[in-house]
Amino acid sequence: MRTAVVGALFFQNSASSSGLDRAFLASLKLGATTHGDPRCLISCAIASGLVAAMMRDDQPLQTEADVRRVVTAALAFFDACPDFPDKLSEEQRTELERYVWPATLAELELDERSSIGYTFKCLGAGMWSLRKAIEWRAEFDASGDTTASVEGGVHERDIFERVITDITNEGGDADTNAVVAGALVGTFLGVRGLCYRWAVGLGEGERPTIFNTEDESGVSVTRTEREKIPLRQWLTQKGEAASSLLGIASTSTPGVRSIAAPASYNHLEDPDTLLYGYEGAQPLTDKEMDDLMWGKVMQGMVERLGYADDPKYNQPVVVSRKQWKEKVNKGDCVVM
Repeated sequence: MRTAVVGALFFQNSASSSGLDRAFLASLKLGATTHGDPRCLISCAIASGLVAAMMRDDQPLQTEADVRRVVTAALAFFDACPDFPDKLSEEQRTELERYVWPATLAELELDERSSIGYTFKCLGAGMWSLRKAIEWRAEFDASGDTTASVEGGVHERDIFERVITDITNEGGDADTNAVVAGALVGTFLGVRGLCYRWAVGLGEGERPTIFNTEDESGVSVTRTEREKIPLRQWLTQKGEAASSLLGIASTSTPGVRSIAAPASYNHLEDPDTLLYGYEGAQPLTDKEMDDLMWGKVMQGMVERLGYADDPKYNQPVVVSRKQWKEKVNKGDCVVM
């Protein structure tokens, strides 16, 4: 669910690789840090590859045939990539085909209890949403009527809201499914295609303000104070920051979607990059990383994988980074 953004980071060609290949490889490496099963990896590559394809202007993704082209390219890249020796079995390929190209949303059975969170279901939810958005957009373009509607009274401005609502109402791992669907459909439609009603309905959240001061003994310290900020404003600022880092404002770069010039961004001045949920700016020590990330956070996953009764893992720090990586590389983790 977290790798789709890779497509927005690595969609441009390099001297030796195409933008799609760069997105495929980056998503595979990122996904493999926690989800080493080949089913998870190909899901990451497909989702990120689709985003990268939609970011480019040289071969715009506008039809289902374009989607199939990217999926085929992702499979070919994964098959040929020597960095990941574990490949999909024939049975897994058949299963992938079934989930990626469902005729209806109901075929995915997203609320089937024994497979909630399964990576192919999450990918299938995103694929169904993107294909439905492409289908509806084509119908609107063909009609030439800005007031026309399709299935169930869906208007062009409603596409994003409708597909995300339909995915969410199917239940199962609804938040994860909607995240992947939102990434794909949102990239396809662009910012003007997002649900305006949802955006203006966002309330307020807290964010910290960083300032330097001295403690009672005169030692310089960094402190934070919380302030209220409209979430819509916060999201807009995140989008501008991402645009600035990506450098995608140029109108003369081949394969780059033209947008308004973004504001400059300095991550060192962004309070959202602080650790400990804004409670301090000091980096985590190795022990803290093990205790927090590879102990408490992973404990639930260890129990789900059936290792909770193993004395080797029944320790305050449930599983070390090395031990967890061994389990991931064995393919025990197949959730998105």
